[in-house]
Amino acid sequence: IVMANHQGPTADPLVRQALSYAFDYEAMIQVGFGGVGQQARGPLNSSILYFDENLFQYERDVERASELLAEAGYGPGDLDLTFGYVGSSGVQRRTAEILQASMADIGVNIVPLPQTWPTLLASFQNPDTSPDLLNLNNHSAFPDPDYTLARFFSSDAQGSAGLNGGYYSNSEVDALIAEGRTTIDPERREAIYHQIQELMVNDAPAIWNAEMAFMVGHAEYINGIQYIPAFSRTLGYLNYIYIER
Repeated sequence: IVMANHQGPTADPLVRQALSYAFDYEAMIQVGFGGVGQQARGPLNSSILYFDENLFQYERDVERASELLAEAGYGPGDLDLTFGYVGSSGVQRRTAEILQASMADIGVNIVPLPQTWPTLLASFQNPDTSPDLLNLNNHSAFPDPDYTLARFFSSDAQGSAGLNGGYYSNSEVDALIAEGRTTIDPERREAIYHQIQELMVNDAPAIWNAEMAFMVGHAEYINGIQYIPAFSRTLGYLNYIYIER
């Protein structure tokens, strides 16, 4: 759930942190994903190279969320925030309902904006029409952190240039993304991407709500199915799959 970092109440990191604490992650897994999956930990999927398994993770804490909102100068009933999502998606519709119920507990009103993907894309690629919050899905085309970070959170990916619909911009993160692209040493790359994840969790540009589990239904005689942590809707390399009765 990407939040507008460039305008409105969510331009304040205290508000973004408050919303991150207020979200009901358990409901997202149980209701949104039917009990299949886990809470996301930061911007990277857990199967992606250099994912930091020790990264700080927001947990639902309504009291802490209310404190942060008050610190930002807002009380119950002060905020009406729009949420753009693809209305034809069952998961995104349930996400909207969970978001609405979660934020009601801290007195924040969520105004759902169901729409088609082309309409949502056009709205957040214009900084003047982007909603306060919006739903974005990510599945990496290749299992390297650069794919997600550069496409969704680099300053270069704002507007029509990419998918940075929240207009997140951190010069230190940008510099580290650029360094990670040109660094060969794996230990240095790991340090770079761990630092990026730490910076981003503190900035809270998005509510990283859920990570899907990889599931494939198949008969017992189908063998060779393997998980490839890229393009989550694929079966991996089909030439490895065979039948053995």
